[in-house]
Amino acid sequence: MAAVAESPPPEPVPADALLLRLDGFEGPLDLLLELARGQKVDLARISILALVEQYLAVIEGARRIRLELAADWLVMAAWLTWLKSRLLLPSGSEAADEAESAAEKNGVEAQDTEDKDGGQNIGWVSNGDSLRFDDVNFGDSPATSLVARVASAVADGVNGRIEIRIDSATSPPVGNLPIGNTGGWQTWRSQATDITAVTGVHAVFLTFAADRGDDFLNLNYIKFTH
Repeated sequence: MAAVAESPPPEPVPADALLLRLDGFEGPLDLLLELARGQKVDLARISILALVEQYLAVIEGARRIRLELAADWLVMAAWLTWLKSRLLLPSGSEAADEAESAAEKNGVEAQDTEDKDGGQNIGWVSNGDSLRFDDVNFGDSPATSLVARVASAVADGVNGRIEIRIDSATSPPVGNLPIGNTGGWQTWRSQATDITAVTGVHAVFLTFAADRGDDFLNLNYIKFTH
């Protein structure tokens, strides 16, 4: 019988780490920042107010604390605040484009959603599917990122992505958003990616690509931010 490989023990938490207990996350601040940058935690569930309150409580309660350590924590908290602001406070007045309202849908179906605002989402998205949105007004100020509301229970080893294209389904992508498992087909998360700056009014094509033919994505809406 072959020996079963044991998982390596978890790395110990440094003694000087700032440990957080937040809705959606419990652990050191630097790990939360790392997960947020890799879009592996739902920042929409993280309370920045609670984070700041816990930071201040630690600072006020410590008799002695290195100034540079407190400064490092403050920089990490500022990064998290900025990342969350990209999801929750997009500039401009553009409304979200609901996925089910796309002018053209290829290979996907609409279904009732369990996301917080109700309505419908696009489901059963797999490699080669696509959506087209007509007359998307980016305005005079360049849009530089896309936020997508996504859910996935994709199997391990399936690497999928949303490709954002302008005016043609075959034009080079202005951005790509990798998709991973969010915990369930109705477990929703807001994810963002940078795009090449776009202005004016255009048709937007979302093409979906994966290294296998499995369904890998449910999509509720997209929003371009500046």
